[in-house]
This record gives sequence, C-alpha cells and structure tokens, in this order.
Amino acid sequence: MNMELLQLLQLGVIFVIFALTLLFVLLPLKLMPSDREVLRSRNTRRLLDVCHSFSVGVFLGTCFVQLLPHAEETMEVCAVHAVN
Repeated sequence: MNMELLQLLQLGVIFVIFALTLLFVLLPLKLMPSDREVLRSRNTRRLLDVCHSFSVGVFLGTCFVQLLPHAEETMEVCAVHAVN
C-alpha cells in the first residue's frame, strides 16, 4: 500500500474518531432538560450518574489501552532477564 494513501487513511480515521467523540460529548448537553424540577428528579439524576460512570470508564479504558505496549515491552525485558 502506498505510504501517502496510508497516511490519508490514518488522518481520515482520526477525523472520524474526533467527530464521533465531539458528537457524543455534546449530545448530553442537548438532551438535558432545561426545567430545574425535571433536572432534580430521581430518574434524571440516575441517568446523569450512569452517563458519568460510562464516561469515566471510557477515559480509564483509553488510559489502560495506551499503557499496554509499555507493559508488554517490560514483560519481554523481564522474561529475557529471567532466562539469563
């Protein structure tokens, strides 16, 4: 595959991921009710708590996925030292 084509494909995927992330970050702002009584209701609070929990899970998952290559490299170094 041509290197320029691969770079264009990577940029396209990055843009799509950015656009989807932006959409899902701004979506709760559109869905939140403007009425304070509805905002204080138990169901609305529960929905917001679930959304917050989901977003924290996404952030933690992203952080741990980014650490996987480093952990794999460390395990390989430890395995080499254990054999010697």
